[in-house]
Amino acid sequence: NDKGRVIEAITENQNKNNIITFKYNDNGNAIEQKEMNIDETLNHYIEREFDDNGNTLILAHKDVTDTGIIKDSIIDDVIYEVDWQGNILFEWYAYEHFDEFGFDEEAKKSIYKKNSKDWLHVNSMSYLGENQWYDQGNEIFNPENIIISSRQASIVAIISKETGEIVWKIGPVFAEGPEKSLSQFIGQHHPHIIPKGLPGSGNILVFDNGWKSGYGDYPKFNRPYSRVVEFNPITFKISWQYGGEELGNEFYSSRISSAQRLPNGNTLIDEGARG
Repeated sequence: NDKGRVIEAITENQNKNNIITFKYNDNGNAIEQKEMNIDETLNHYIEREFDDNGNTLILAHKDVTDTGIIKDSIIDDVIYEVDWQGNILFEWYAYEHFDEFGFDEEAKKSIYKKNSKDWLHVNSMSYLGENQWYDQGNEIFNPENIIISSRQASIVAIISKETGEIVWKIGPVFAEGPEKSLSQFIGQHHPHIIPKGLPGSGNILVFDNGWKSGYGDYPKFNRPYSRVVEFNPITFKISWQYGGEELGNEFYSSRISSAQRLPNGNTLIDEGARG
């Protein structure tokens, strides 16, 4: 079966980016190359297996004015789904869903007062992929829905591909919701559903960085250590955890980082800040 990945993003100028994509076969040989132009600034370099139609997701930044979120223009997070020809199939702007993120009045005033241009800073996003929750009839976990992570606000959310609405969320203040059993995430990265066929499939795995994040008296939350957390997205019960208070700053990456479940049940952890 032919596959493809977005493997590189090259900035040509401030207003345009070229995304060079390759399709390769199961032997790892490149069989086709395509350049796509996205008239925004790329936020993070996205690597993503194409689906059967050759579609992929792209995370970008766009300057948006007159949102009311802050006094000036914001650097908004935008998600595109594009096909192999570069046609945009899905487009999502974070600012249009500001009221769905669960900010209280104190947080909203803090964002506005501090003029936080990069107010959300989405640092990862991916399709949910096949999972047992959808197989059991839970539409929230439609494999085509998109899970995102906000570093600044400590929010993990699932976006409906059909409506664009946020249909599942934890954060920004964990103590105020059913996710309180997880303890507060701070500046987390790479939340994703563990794929079918791997130990823990259907659970969410996330690198919870620590350091500082949250709105109110910023930083609303801070913590000098990291942890990797696996939890059930229905019950919010922790299934497995590495790091945390027990290891303290022996395991601490204040930015970037990720974790991935391996077929043998082990977890590959990228402690990004230290390389």
